[in-house]
Amino acid sequence: MAEVALAIGSSHMPGLNNPVEHWFTRAEADRNHLQTTGLADYDKLSRDRASWIAPELTEDRIREKYAACQRALRVLADELAAVKPDVIVIVGDDHREVFSADHMPSFDVHWAEEIYAPPFVGRRPGTFGAETQPAIETGQHMYPGDVSLAQHVLESLIADEFDVAHSRTLGPEGLGHAFDFVCRRIMEGQRIPLVPLLLNTYYPPNRPTASRCYALGQALRSAIDSWPSEKRVAIVGTGGLTHHVVDAEMDRAVLSAIERHDEATLTGFPEACFVDGTSEIKAWVVVAGAMADDTRPMRLVEYQPCYRSPAGTGCGNAFAYWE
Repeated sequence: MAEVALAIGSSHMPGLNNPVEHWFTRAEADRNHLQTTGLADYDKLSRDRASWIAPELTEDRIREKYAACQRALRVLADELAAVKPDVIVIVGDDHREVFSADHMPSFDVHWAEEIYAPPFVGRRPGTFGAETQPAIETGQHMYPGDVSLAQHVLESLIADEFDVAHSRTLGPEGLGHAFDFVCRRIMEGQRIPLVPLLLNTYYPPNRPTASRCYALGQALRSAIDSWPSEKRVAIVGTGGLTHHVVDAEMDRAVLSAIERHDEATLTGFPEACFVDGTSEIKAWVVVAGAMADDTRPMRLVEYQPCYRSPAGTGCGNAFAYWE
């Protein structure tokens, strides 16, 4: 039977692919995002955080956090290279890059002989740091898929009563930035066969709950363990942690619950907490479910609450692995 040789949890903030100087220009964009989405009042957040946030916004502090995140990504890439998995299951959110408002499944397994995962910034003009990225060449961003494992996962999840969708082809944009980040920054472009598992964490009314994501992780692990193959599998969950408004207390509580195999705490956060980018934590919840009965501990490489404005906007960046 197959073996889970490695599991990884990683944030995928687009700013980690760009020079740190771009972080210093994001405050107005964050203000506009909060206003457009109605997520929070930027000015009120700035007042509430005024007593402590200034030291977090100095150039030296921001560069220090950026460097720590880059070192952590180096650790994850080195772990993956050392383990040499035969196939990688990537669990990530879809940001209307594959699906649209007309069709948005809660869960989707993508299975194809070839999988296109182009750079996020290359396909959306004006995207954060787009001017620093090379033009897309399709062939450079094609990865093999493992159709056998994908089909087995689909059949096993259905047997476990998950009404999971499947997709065989993608639109011209290919897979979204959650998957591109893993391919470029953790796989470093290695052509390891992939099985992408897409989550709808952002868009109501069919967002899966945290408890359902945890159960999905358990069912995914059962599927991999029962796959009649000698291949070694890595599971990578990518997203989060809290953003666009950083909540370091919630981030630390999530990471602690994962470390302690504390399902009740991890699935007990009110669903109202999982809004906007914070919803991507559910990719970590899937991996936590997959590793729930595994004796290997989660090794937290780094956690950094990366603030970039007086309102405390930014991203809680975390990087961890099980091996």
